[in-house]
Amino acid sequence: MATVPWIGIIAFFLIVMNIMSYGTAIALPVLIVFGLSLYMAFERLVVLERCGFRCKDCGYDLRGQVKPSCPECGMTFDDDEIAKMQLANPEAMTERTQHYKGIAKGIGIGLAILVGVLLVLQGITIYRLRASSPIEISETAAVLRDVESYAKKNDGRAPRHAIEHGYTELPRSGDFIASGSATKPAAIPMGESTLAQFEVQSPDQRIALAGELIEALDPNIIAHRFGDYVFTYHGMDFNHADPALWIVIRWPDPGQNPSLQARDPIYIGLADGRIQQVTLADFRGELSDQNTLRATHDLPPLPDPSIITHESPAVEDDS
Repeated sequence: MATVPWIGIIAFFLIVMNIMSYGTAIALPVLIVFGLSLYMAFERLVVLERCGFRCKDCGYDLRGQVKPSCPECGMTFDDDEIAKMQLANPEAMTERTQHYKGIAKGIGIGLAILVGVLLVLQGITIYRLRASSPIEISETAAVLRDVESYAKKNDGRAPRHAIEHGYTELPRSGDFIASGSATKPAAIPMGESTLAQFEVQSPDQRIALAGELIEALDPNIIAHRFGDYVFTYHGMDFNHADPALWIVIRWPDPGQNPSLQARDPIYIGLADGRIQQVTLADFRGELSDQNTLRATHDLPPLPDPSIITHESPAVEDDS
C-alpha cells in the first residue's frame, strides 16, 4: 500500500520538471492506473485474505476449514463457501502471496521502464522549449504589453515614442535591451543624452528628456528604433487595429550587434497580443505580406528593419 504515495512522488517530480510537457500528460493517468492496480491487488491479498474467511453468523475464523459447518456456532455452509475457506488456509495463502509478488515485480519493472521513457520525453520537451527561445518571446511580449497598456489608457493612442509608456520610472531589464544582445544603455541615444544617463536622473528630468525626444520625432514617422526593438505602430488606432498588424519587431541594434543570419529567429509582436516567430530567411516574405495588409488600412509600407536606426527612423516620403 506504499505504492500509491510512491506513484504520487513520481508524478509530482514530473510536474516540477516541466508542467507544460506532453510527458506529464501521459505520465499522470498511466501512473495512476498502475498505482491503483497494485493497490487493488494487495488490498485483496493483505486485507481480505489475511483477515480470513469468517462465519457470517458468529464471526469465527474459518480459514482452512473443510467441514460443512462452523465449529463455533454450527452454521452450515454450501460447497462454494467451503471452497472459499480452503483458499484461505495458510498453505494456499503462501502460494498466492508468491504469485502476487511475481506480478508486482513485473509491474514494478514495467513501471520503472515507463518512468525512464517519460523522463527522456521530458528532457526532449525541455530542450525543444529552450530551443524555441522562450526568453526572447517573453521579452518581446513584455514590450508589446507595455505599448498596448499605454494605448488602452489613452483611448487607443499608442505612445509617440517607446520611452513614453514608462519614462517616469526606470526602464526594466529587457524593456529595450534584448537578452544576449551587445547593446548597452550608453549606446542608446536620447537626443544629446543616452539611456544610461536617463536611468540616473530624477523623474522630472526624465520627463523633460523624454519630452524632447518625442518632440524631435518627424510627424511623418512610420517606425522608430529604441534599443533592440523597432516600433511600427505609428498611425494606428489600437481601438480598431487589425489583429495581424505588427506593433514591435525584436531586431538587435545593427550598430551594436553582428548581422543576423538566415536561420536567426526574429520575434514580432502583433496587435492581438500574439508573438510571431520567423527566421530571417522567411522575414522578407512576411514583410511583404505585412505591407500588403498595411495598405488595406491606409498605412505606409514598412522598410527593412535592418536600416532603421536611432539616428534614421523610417519616415514617409511626402513627395
